[in-house]
Amino acid sequence: MRDAGETTLNTLTYLKDLTSDALQGKVENWREFGQVCIFTALVGSLLYVLLIAPLRAGFWTGSRSTKHKMHRYMGLAYLFQYFAAWTQYLANYEAAKDSYLPHFIALNGTSQGHRSIMHWTRSLHPMSDTSCFSQNLPFIDFLTLNGIGVIQGYSAFFSFKVLPELDDPGYYSDKAVASRNFVHENIFFSMMAVFGSIYYNEEFRQGLKSHWAGEVVETMFVFFPYIVIRTWFPTTRFSNAGKGRMGRTKKNELFYEIGTKMVKFFYLWAKYFLGFFVNFLVFLEAPTPSQWKFLHGMYLLNLGTISIAIFLHTLRFKKVLPAKLTFSIYLLQIYA
Repeated sequence: MRDAGETTLNTLTYLKDLTSDALQGKVENWREFGQVCIFTALVGSLLYVLLIAPLRAGFWTGSRSTKHKMHRYMGLAYLFQYFAAWTQYLANYEAAKDSYLPHFIALNGTSQGHRSIMHWTRSLHPMSDTSCFSQNLPFIDFLTLNGIGVIQGYSAFFSFKVLPELDDPGYYSDKAVASRNFVHENIFFSMMAVFGSIYYNEEFRQGLKSHWAGEVVETMFVFFPYIVIRTWFPTTRFSNAGKGRMGRTKKNELFYEIGTKMVKFFYLWAKYFLGFFVNFLVFLEAPTPSQWKFLHGMYLLNLGTISIAIFLHTLRFKKVLPAKLTFSIYLLQIYA
């Protein structure tokens, strides 16, 4: 987080100097300046949607922030961590590929919690760093941290008990609220993201493979996630989208029908290619260094899709942003 903060500060200084040069007509490469302007506008728009707009609406300050504080502030921490992960990835991939930051984002935990668990684990087994146990610490960290749970998903599930438990997910609509079944179902995908943060990290992946229990976990998540883990969660089907009593307005019916089909197609693509195919390549240790960089970037995109999608729905439901805008951002996010 500190490295990402320093990179962000240096970038802002660069933008300030570049803008000053542009105003004085001293820019030597206007093409580079145009690219920087487009990139800055894109990042600025995302920051406005995900941070400034909800901040102005009182999501973390004022009267709206008095309830569900854990869920709200862990969500805010998620946004900062996610932004830091992308900053680290774009500025220094060699450090980002071995970073624990994606792991903490997936869990929505803190580095302090990880250090506490490491200290607790070592205190129970005060062995030297050359011991067999110490060599398997990454695997033990995974089991311990995974036991914490996926904070945002479960805090939402247990905090918002007033949500309707309907077959209609409620997400693919401009009026309906997300059903509690949909929120519960989303925890499964969060668990897959947790596994991805482990599996795409060289140290943790080798830790899994070094222990028989880790190999069981690897096999279960790589080959049988939809046979074993998926059955623990409810299923909301795309065919039921928009069929709730307070679902879609007539003027937006076609927009959400097309959008839902786009999401359904992406889901199939994500399940079989981004999920099974990519995980099998990693299982075989097949990706090249350049392919690993692509996979790590793709993972960060997928990681943000899971929780930010729900946050976009909240912004729509709380009337902070228009319904079609938030759903369009979601579509752009998944097809990025």
